[in-house]
Amino acid sequence: MKKVLASVLSLLLVLSSCFLFASCDLEKTEAVMPTGHFNEVVFEDISSRADLFYAFPEPSDVTINGSNSVSVADYGAKGDGKTNDASAIAAAAEAARGKALFFAAGEYKINSDVTIPEDVNLVFAAGAVLSVSKGATLTVNSKKITAPYSTVFAGEGAIAYMPNIEAVKIEWFGGKADYTSKNSDASTDCRDALQKAVDACKTVVFGYGRYYVNGTVKLPSHAVTVIGGGPYNTYLHLEGDGCLFEGGGKDFHLGFMHIQEKSGATPYGVLNFKGNGKLLVEGMVVWHLQVDFTLENTKGAEFRRMNVQNSGLAFTLKNCTDTTFLGLLCHDQVAFLRADGGSDMKIIDSSGVWDHAVDFEVKNFKNFSMISSSSDLGYNSPKADLNKYAIYLENVDGFEIKGCWVATNGGVSGMCVDTNPSVPHILADSERAGVYVTNSQNGEISGCSINNSSCGIKIVNSPKDAGPIVIDGNSFGGNAAQKTMAGTAMPGDRSSIYIENVVNVTVQMNFLNRYNSGFSDPELMVKGTNTNLLVCGNSFRYITSQDMLKSRAGDAVLDSNMVGVG
Repeated sequence: MKKVLASVLSLLLVLSSCFLFASCDLEKTEAVMPTGHFNEVVFEDISSRADLFYAFPEPSDVTINGSNSVSVADYGAKGDGKTNDASAIAAAAEAARGKALFFAAGEYKINSDVTIPEDVNLVFAAGAVLSVSKGATLTVNSKKITAPYSTVFAGEGAIAYMPNIEAVKIEWFGGKADYTSKNSDASTDCRDALQKAVDACKTVVFGYGRYYVNGTVKLPSHAVTVIGGGPYNTYLHLEGDGCLFEGGGKDFHLGFMHIQEKSGATPYGVLNFKGNGKLLVEGMVVWHLQVDFTLENTKGAEFRRMNVQNSGLAFTLKNCTDTTFLGLLCHDQVAFLRADGGSDMKIIDSSGVWDHAVDFEVKNFKNFSMISSSSDLGYNSPKADLNKYAIYLENVDGFEIKGCWVATNGGVSGMCVDTNPSVPHILADSERAGVYVTNSQNGEISGCSINNSSCGIKIVNSPKDAGPIVIDGNSFGGNAAQKTMAGTAMPGDRSSIYIENVVNVTVQMNFLNRYNSGFSDPELMVKGTNTNLLVCGNSFRYITSQDMLKSRAGDAVLDSNMVGVG
């Protein structure tokens, strides 16, 4: 059933993406954003700029009007790949002020520094290439470049940052989408082209097709956007030990493409971002990498409308603040998210659908929020020695988990069963808990459906004088139901709610419904020394008397609970 659900969700994502990118009017990025820090992200809204994707002229469209253009050939530029054309190009550029500077087909060698003035637009015919020699710099202050999908900037020299150019094509720097069939890998390495492009411009555009990148691109000192024509139109095949992009400190926007491994390769990831620059990643499909996104010391990062799957770890965060995940679909990984240190994280309308060892692991954190999302570990978690929790919170001050679906399939559906059901994969060192909270305070778990776990919610070891934790209005089903799998005893205490050594915890208005009442484990288990623990207004389906509830609830204060319901 979960496979079907995830397939439907994936299909919806595909269809929505196809709708977005089939027309020339891409969806406005701010149109569907909730209030909050989203509106503080400073990126130009390029979603309605169809010309960035579709209106680059083909070679036949590049023409020259004698009255409004100047040809570099008229000032002595040879374009023979041997002659130093730097002086001729500089002279032609001065003469072309207020006009277009035209380059006919040919290779124009630039062996010394050349600057193109701001009021001169560049026009390249098919086959026109500026080859900048090592040690020389070409500075382009133009406001417009007209060129086909082919190389126009080449050589070992530098192309200085173009502050006035709105966008460049990866093909202008030697990138190429070359593949022999729909599902084949590209073969031309675009790493150097991509590095030059992000260094030179504020927006780099990949066309439709499949591109190959081997190695890491360093993010520049200026803000930059790298976008494709849609996650099912633009593919990047990765290879190399590092992330595709690395750096930070300035704003970075990545979106609208499909990134995956090159056949036979095991690339590390998409992004290693460090610093306080704004980060926005959206409209992506990411497959088969080691660690997809790594963030450290960032503030204001956003990930939205993405499908991330079949990787070792989707997201790892260190000392990050103000991070938002919106509308993500992730599955078939060791983990969805691991965060250590930092504050203010929101996970909204996102799903960790199946095959994780842990979905959300958050440690040493302040203010964690998970709203209307799902965390379902499912079958075949890839590592038995990792944590086995859908949501794991440790040393968290301030958290809310609201309106979520949480399951680990440690109950009725089996304890992490391998593809061969006769060979159980038992997690030997611990139960699988839906929500595990330790040494944390000031939290709320409410309105959730928590199912098929050894422990539905486990709260242990509150800090001294901890702020309150409220477990309110949740529904539990199928938790603690399986005692054995294929004759092997499964360890751990089994219960829908497990509480031990807590301070200021209230359990109220929950419905606890265990499938099999024949086991001795209680729906509510209380151990250790607890202070200000109140259990009230709950419905226990398989506890048949108040005395039984009291005997199992330890030193909890019980009030107005209903037993033997249903």
